[in-house]
Amino acid sequence: DAIYRWALTGTPIHNKADDFYSLLNFLHYSPFDVYSTWKLFSSNQYKSIERMKTIVRALILRRTKTDYDLNGKLLVPLPSKQIEIIWLKLTDEEMKHYQRVKVEMTDAYRLFIRNRREKKKTNTVVLFTLMLKLRQACNHLSLVKDLSTDDVFDDKDDVALELSMFKLDLNDTFNDKNIQALAKDTELQYDMTFMSTKLDCLLKKIHMIVNQLGEKCVVVSSWVGMLNIVRHHLKKNLIRSQTISGEVKIPDRQAIVQAFNSDENAFMVLLLSLKAGGEGLNLVGGNHLFLCELSYNPQNEQQACDRIYRSN
Repeated sequence: DAIYRWALTGTPIHNKADDFYSLLNFLHYSPFDVYSTWKLFSSNQYKSIERMKTIVRALILRRTKTDYDLNGKLLVPLPSKQIEIIWLKLTDEEMKHYQRVKVEMTDAYRLFIRNRREKKKTNTVVLFTLMLKLRQACNHLSLVKDLSTDDVFDDKDDVALELSMFKLDLNDTFNDKNIQALAKDTELQYDMTFMSTKLDCLLKKIHMIVNQLGEKCVVVSSWVGMLNIVRHHLKKNLIRSQTISGEVKIPDRQAIVQAFNSDENAFMVLLLSLKAGGEGLNLVGGNHLFLCELSYNPQNEQQACDRIYRSN
């Protein structure tokens, strides 16, 4: 019943064009707030982009940190930001397991292609899971042991989103015996006490920031399992930390954020899941942020980084 409606978002389109429809529906932007009309308007893949641009130009006021006001001053004056990409080389031990997963993935892909050519049933989730395991092996080998897609992320919506980017179905079966055997073998050899190349580098950086500079930092990962590993080693090194993930209730998140931003004697490291990092948290108490791995959606990374790089 409102006379005027405004929608505020950092990502009007997250994964598909239909994401934009929810905004149009809220704004009552006729006739596109009717889904059938919107679908007809946006379904033509050759013209939909130009049509979307027309609506965006008519509706959206876009403001960024780099925009200037009428007096030529930055809308949001912030200190300079330094971005560093750290390249690491896996140990021979880590590379051996990485290559093993890679071989399994290559074999699974060949089987997938052959089955599609012969019009047999294909298991696409196996390919996705193996690719995911390659990424996780670069973080910590103990992550390879858990091959259940329900436990990969801190929210099933994340799994569905990651799968949808590759046109995969969450309901596909996952029963590849070779991959399960690979996971079991890795589980027998590694647990969270294992010191991986990336973990070792991360801990050294955190130690320098906390103990030498006396500043706080944020560690971001897509996988809660990785955050748990980091927390285990921080505790071992007498560095206090807290975690915000999908499992943490909103009131508890607010208490953790307040302590991180205002209490100098509180914990020095905040462990943050990538999904939770895109949901309006203000973490200006931290001067440093570590992304443990890249996301398929770069905007998720940007939103996580903006948790500490903002006006306050």
